[in-house]
Amino acid sequence: LYEPIHGSAPSLAGRDVACPIGAISSAAMLLRDSFKMDPEADAMELAVDHVLEAGYRTPDLATTNSKVVGCSQFLEHVRAALRERFTQVEKYGWGV
Repeated sequence: LYEPIHGSAPSLAGRDVACPIGAISSAAMLLRDSFKMDPEADAMELAVDHVLEAGYRTPDLATTNSKVVGCSQFLEHVRAALRERFTQVEKYGWGV
């Protein structure tokens, strides 16, 4: 039910070029719609927004002034944005 429209993108496997935004957004939808975890879903979406506002893009979204990164680096930036947001409040003790 919660899958990016492109599916698993097997043609991009192992190349570190896939854009993870669809997968992250799908996970946020799962949290919001199935588990009623609105604050956590909002945090994921805001983290992606933060990374995009900082200019980071995977090759498929890059523009002239973009900081082009691979999928794994993009995800690291998203994780850092989440860590920053939850540094002082960690509801479940899971870490990010």
